[in-house]
Amino acid sequence: MAKPLVMEYAADAATATKAVTAAVARLGYTLKGVDKENGLVTFETGMSMKSWAGQSMSVHIMEVGEKTSQITMGGKRNAHGAQMQVYDWGEAAGIASKIVEALKPILGEGKVIAGEVSSGGGCFVATAVYGSYDHPSVVVLRRFRDQRLSVSLGGRTFIRAYYRFGPALARFVAPRRALSSVARAVIERLVVILSKAERKSL
Repeated sequence: MAKPLVMEYAADAATATKAVTAAVARLGYTLKGVDKENGLVTFETGMSMKSWAGQSMSVHIMEVGEKTSQITMGGKRNAHGAQMQVYDWGEAAGIASKIVEALKPILGEGKVIAGEVSSGGGCFVATAVYGSYDHPSVVVLRRFRDQRLSVSLGGRTFIRAYYRFGPALARFVAPRRALSSVARAVIERLVVILSKAERKSL
């Protein structure tokens, strides 16, 4: 996760720490430690399509005012034996966003101080081609997925199929320079079309 996600909530540090711990448990992640004195919660996720050995996540809770706390979330991929995972598919950002969603019923809506709350997984091929989950073109594609594709049955069907086959396709394309160039050209053309459509709808 290149940039940590920082959220602000109307709660004291003790309440926020309990809420984060409850959110981690609700999502089924493995709690590794809770340091109430220093406001630190650590947990790990299991293996997924985006990381072979899961993610190590840390959440830092700091009281910044009377009954106001900032929660900073970040993470990194776990190592998996001798295997090396070349690309980071932005899974830590997605996990942080899931924590934010799980906190809503407990702490209410939080205020984003830094980072971006996403609503789902990454654009696998685009992330592999550009080498960054936060590349502007990848952000445009994620926005199209969240605002357009996810609201129709056909779009949701496409998203499910892409999440199933996208990682394998990205692994195939990424190390092949010619295929990466073709994929980048196609993606850039698509991003231009989507950006124009976005501007017209404003």
